[in-house]
Amino acid sequence: MSAQLSLQLPGGGAVRPARRRGTRRPQYETPDQAAFALVPPPDPAREKRLAGALAYHAGLAAEDQVARVYVRRGARLVARRWRSRWGEIDLIFREGDRVIFVEVKRAKRHAWALERVSPRQIARIHATAELYLDAEAEGSLTEARVDVATVDGTGRVEILENAFM
Repeated sequence: MSAQLSLQLPGGGAVRPARRRGTRRPQYETPDQAAFALVPPPDPAREKRLAGALAYHAGLAAEDQVARVYVRRGARLVARRWRSRWGEIDLIFREGDRVIFVEVKRAKRHAWALERVSPRQIARIHATAELYLDAEAEGSLTEARVDVATVDGTGRVEILENAFM
């Protein structure tokens, strides 16, 4: 009497090792198959959630790096992720009377990060910046600029000042 080894997987499937004729114990085709027999099948929904969480936290880290660069230059951080009905501005700084709106992009290379700024996003940033400036004492006459700060895969920050002019 021989016992058959099988592994029950979540979701109802079972994994049974390959058997060679004339042997009593299970034989795997390759050594790695024994290790992979215990790995559950991939869950696309879980992987998507994890990728989203990773991107969110990487974005926060990139914003922190950019904020430190501006503060070292003497700017004062006024707001993070300022939202309006039109969209969101990642960082807002003050340099004297000037207001600086910063869009932060992160990618493996700086050029790739710049490519991710779409014309539609530029329009949303301008509309959001106008709403922000409406609350200023001088309104839309307040000196302002919009910068794009990119963070590459090594964590190096590059700033393109007055990017949309």
